[in-house]
Amino acid sequence: MNTDPFAALAAADPARDVSLSDADVRRIVRAATAQSRRRRWILATVTIAVVCAIGIPGAAVASGYLARTGWFGSPQPGSPEGTRPIGTEADGSEWIDASAPDYGDYAVTLWPAYAALPVGYDTAAFARPIAADSVEGFRQVTGIRSEFEQNARCAWRAEWLDADARGDAERAATAAQTLTAAATWPATVASDGGGIVDEERALAAAATAGDRAGVTAADAWCGEMLEGRGR
Repeated sequence: MNTDPFAALAAADPARDVSLSDADVRRIVRAATAQSRRRRWILATVTIAVVCAIGIPGAAVASGYLARTGWFGSPQPGSPEGTRPIGTEADGSEWIDASAPDYGDYAVTLWPAYAALPVGYDTAAFARPIAADSVEGFRQVTGIRSEFEQNARCAWRAEWLDADARGDAERAATAAQTLTAAATWPATVASDGGGIVDEERALAAAATAGDRAGVTAADAWCGEMLEGRGR
C-alpha cells in the first residue's frame, strides 16, 4: 500500500493527464485577467494550478517581481525535457509575464552567466533593450534565455567580423571558439524546433575556417538586432 501522501494526492488528481494547447492556456488566462492586477495574479495562478496541476513555489511570491507567475511548464509525458519543444512548453521552466511593469528588471536577472559578451559590453545594458523589445504575453524562462543567447551570439559574430577586418588573429580566434561553444548553449538546444543549432554550428565553422563570406552570410539579420546595443 502506498503511504506517501503526496503520491496519493497526485494519483487522485483528475487533471493529472490533462494537456492544454497554447490557445487553451491563453483563453484561461484572459478569463482570469478581468480584475485588477493583484486579483488577476491570484485568479490566474489558481486557475492554471487547478487545471494544469502546476506548482506555485513560494520563491515566486517572495521574489517581489510581478513578472514571476509561479506557473511551471509541464511537457507531455514521454518527451525528455531539454531535447525538443512540445507545443509551447520546451521544458519545466517558469512562465513569466512579459507584460508586467517590472518584466525588464526581472528579465535582466535571467541573463545566463555562461553567455559572456565580448570585452567592452555591459551585460545589463545589453540585456535591457532585448527585454524591452519582447512581445507581451507569457514566456517561459527557457525562451527568454534562448533570446538572450541568440543576441550574445550576434555580438560574438560582430566581434569576429571586426577582428577579421582588423587582422587581429587572437580576437578572431577567441570569437570563433566562443561561437563554437555558443552553438549548443542549453536554452537554444531546448527550444530548437529544428535547424537553429545546425545553422549556428555552420556559422562557428565558417569563423573557425576564417571564411568571412560564410560568417557574413550566416545570421545576416544580426546587424539589425544589435542596433543600439553596442559597447
